Amino acid sequence: MPFKPIWVGTGDTLFVAHTSAESGEQVVSPYDFAAGRPAAPLVTVPGFDFEGQLIISEDGQRSLGVRVNADGETTVWQDPAYKTLQAEVDRALPGRINRIQCRRCTAPDAVVLVKSWSDTHPGQWLLRTSDTNSGQKRWQTLVANQQPGIDPARMATVEFERIKARDGRQIPVWLTRPANTTPQQALPAVVLVHGGPWVRQGALKWQAMAQFLASRGYLVIEPEFRGSAGYGQEHLEAGNRQWGQAMQDDVSDALLWARQQGIANDKACIAGGSYGGYSSLMGLIKTPELFRCASAWFAVTDLMLFVKGSWWVTDDVSDIGRQHLLPERVGPREGPSHARGPVAGDTRRSAQSALAVGVGCRRPPGAPHAWSSAAQ
Repeated sequence: MPFKPIWVGTGDTLFVAHTSAESGEQVVSPYDFAAGRPAAPLVTVPGFDFEGQLIISEDGQRSLGVRVNADGETTVWQDPAYKTLQAEVDRALPGRINRIQCRRCTAPDAVVLVKSWSDTHPGQWLLRTSDTNSGQKRWQTLVANQQPGIDPARMATVEFERIKARDGRQIPVWLTRPANTTPQQALPAVVLVHGGPWVRQGALKWQAMAQFLASRGYLVIEPEFRGSAGYGQEHLEAGNRQWGQAMQDDVSDALLWARQQGIANDKACIAGGSYGGYSSLMGLIKTPELFRCASAWFAVTDLMLFVKGSWWVTDDVSDIGRQHLLPERVGPREGPSHARGPVAGDTRRSAQSALAVGVGCRRPPGAPHAWSSAAQ
């Protein structure tokens, strides 16, 4: 289906998410039944695919606003009362992302539940009530605190950049910078490669792995290499059949960019799970001069086995995915792309590598054979 319904209103009101022919990004449009296609976009998030929801009134009759995820979550209210309420909450909790839910939202005795978080704060829930006699609003005792042992003052900050890869493509990159460091301080780095790979990883929020590494003094670099979702259809499809090639170059280019900016020094490791594990091992094979170590968990190691499958192994790829998705995204069942895998490459480098896989793990096809081969 070329579009996805996201809200059905009264009469013939239908809103759909679809890929814009102009920007190549996912947008939201009312559906034009007479023309048989989506009309002009109502919601766009420049530089990002639409990821979010329309917020509908309790009676289901009208749209109050839209909640989207750009570099971080934001809510744009169409209703003036909700816009005023959001501004009040943001003043009370500055520097955070504040998601509100309420009952009797515009009444004097409104009850408002707020989820509030940031890149340094995992999140907390607060309740605001109003005195029905005086109308005075007050914040009550904290309802709940996510990760209560985390001290936000000691956490690393998250930044979003767009860099140019070697072929000129823009690559979104997330940086987690350790606390108590200066912007131009060159730090040892960990390039953390997300799995999927056809997903979006980053957002302006607290993330445990990046924060843990940053707490040890590392600059954490998370590239949204070509083939990542969330940044337009063209960016997603640019990763087709580029495992170990341009997708891997994007990962290297993110580190090289950080070094050119003077924020990363010559000490770097690469790490990730699933596709990120594949990329970590390929980093040692393709660019051993960039990385001193690698850590890969439940990594894809044998591309031929991954794409073709086998009667003697079980994994988490469906027959439909193996027949239709993997040949398009990874490569044909027969071809030179299978040589671009850790099992086929030379991993006998001086860099240290750590490999991890669970006994019941189904992501690396033929895990025992593949991992023993990659570790030789």
